[in-house]
Amino acid sequence: MVLRRVIVRSFPFAVVLMPRSLQSIVSERLAHNWLANIILFFEARISYYLFTIQFIKFNFWTSHHMKTIGPLHLEDLEPHRFEDLVRQLLYDFRTWAQIEAIGRSGSDHGFDVRAQEVTTLDFEQVDNLDDEPEQPDLQAAETGRNWVVQCKREKSITPKKLATYMDELPDAQEHELYGVVFVAACDFSFAARDVFRRAAQEKGFSEAHLWGKGELEDMLFQPKNDYLLFAYFGISLQIKKRSIATSVRARLATKRKVIRILEKNHVGRYILIRDASDDRYPYGGGSREQPIRGRWRFAQYEQAIAQGVWVKLAEKFAYLADDRVSWDYMDSLNMSVPSSHEDYWTPDTDDLDSSKPSQFDYWEVWNALPDNNKANYKEYGIIPYENIIDIDEAGDQYFEGPHLYLMPYDGAKGPFKDGKRLRVELDQSWDNVNIYAKLEHRITWFKNIKELAEKILLERQEERPQN
Repeated sequence: MVLRRVIVRSFPFAVVLMPRSLQSIVSERLAHNWLANIILFFEARISYYLFTIQFIKFNFWTSHHMKTIGPLHLEDLEPHRFEDLVRQLLYDFRTWAQIEAIGRSGSDHGFDVRAQEVTTLDFEQVDNLDDEPEQPDLQAAETGRNWVVQCKREKSITPKKLATYMDELPDAQEHELYGVVFVAACDFSFAARDVFRRAAQEKGFSEAHLWGKGELEDMLFQPKNDYLLFAYFGISLQIKKRSIATSVRARLATKRKVIRILEKNHVGRYILIRDASDDRYPYGGGSREQPIRGRWRFAQYEQAIAQGVWVKLAEKFAYLADDRVSWDYMDSLNMSVPSSHEDYWTPDTDDLDSSKPSQFDYWEVWNALPDNNKANYKEYGIIPYENIIDIDEAGDQYFEGPHLYLMPYDGAKGPFKDGKRLRVELDQSWDNVNIYAKLEHRITWFKNIKELAEKILLERQEERPQN
């Protein structure tokens, strides 16, 4: 009794899976302890559900992480194309003098391909009457072995049906045939293979080979037959390997170039990111006097990371609340853009307009915040290495810094992988406080920032001595 209870407790889910008759026996033996029955029941149910969840997780993992190639649909090939595939696989099977596609004419006499095998090469020394050195004279190769090949593009062939097909083949002794290859687009059972061997012996064939779906797939997946796999099914394992190797080499070459050009002399400096397909550069559809920015923009180079080139797109004065979740930044000022002297596409009228607040005016508003709340809002982007076509380190007369030529990119995300990355970093670097800037956590702390900056500007102008 104790041993049985231990077994049931060790495998509680077995109670749920066992037949109802056996469940009733277990219940009767444990009827004197109703509490134990209830505990066992719930243990069994919970264990069963946990087992089911783990099984589902395993299936989900294998379906997402184990990538395989499905079975080849040989039966979907057109009959003549299936014969062509078999005939091309035959070339490496033996050394042939010739292979004839009999089945394409329609009258095949019971087989689709006829081939003559080269068995020996006879070299005969012939004396030269002029006393010249003896030269080997290559006589005709012996082609005494004749083969026949029968192709069947069927989904299944029973042993009885296979025996019928073998009866339709010509007699080997009567027609001087040496071997036979029977090929089908299906798998053969053990009984069917025995029927094939017996029928081949009765027909008098010296060699007999049965190629089913498994044998054909084995041959097609060999590297030497990769071109056939691609030609007939659009799958190429070798091309895939070469493409992976090529992409890795190109990615590493681009990374080395980024490190060589940008990492040494341009960390924290501006680079020009350009869509290589935008031929409107530099005027962007405008004129020399009033150029319009096209699909190119400035960014500050930060570093080369595993995913690509890490650049800073924007930096603004920000406020980080005490809960370290809520935040806000000043929309009116971006400290991560070049000045109008460096940016050809930005008019310099704003720099000369003294009636508008300057960066210093906004800084005074931000500097009035408590030190525990002073922060910087930053936008980053990652340019994948595979999207970089080339780097022009010399630049041009419009921007003398490096130009990054990129593949055409999406208008929504731009040239950056997974869009922009937003962060809010506390200004006191020793605290090392930074958060991901989620838009749903943004508040309106700097709602009247422009008015405050204009007020500071007005006060400064009033304090200046009048000439």
